[in-house]
Amino acid sequence: MTTLKPSTSVFKTIVRTVTPLLISAVVWTGQRLGLHVNAGTATEVAGVVGLSLSLAVPPLEKKWRWFGLLLGWVGAPSYIKNPTKAQIESENLKLQAEISALTDGAYPAPGTPVAITLAPNA
Repeated sequence: MTTLKPSTSVFKTIVRTVTPLLISAVVWTGQRLGLHVNAGTATEVAGVVGLSLSLAVPPLEKKWRWFGLLLGWVGAPSYIKNPTKAQIESENLKLQAEISALTDGAYPAPGTPVAITLAPNA
């Protein structure tokens, strides 16, 4: 069983997707808080900043790795290849063998009635 790590999982994708949106929101919010820029200009600047970051940074990051910081995380996300059916079945058989080795007949099979006797404390 593999576990997801922040550097190789969906978390990294979310950060790199949301960062340009957050930067655009900061630009637009600045206008709402009283910067002397009209709403149309703030919206255009926010759109250009967000779109530029989303489109320009990934190709530049291939050449200069530090450009990834503009998207909130250096390096594009990578994902683990899905296992094949044969690998899953092999892992399943291995786990079943481990379980049977641990129990080794010491426990009754599932569904078998078990008698429980209660004895008073001495």
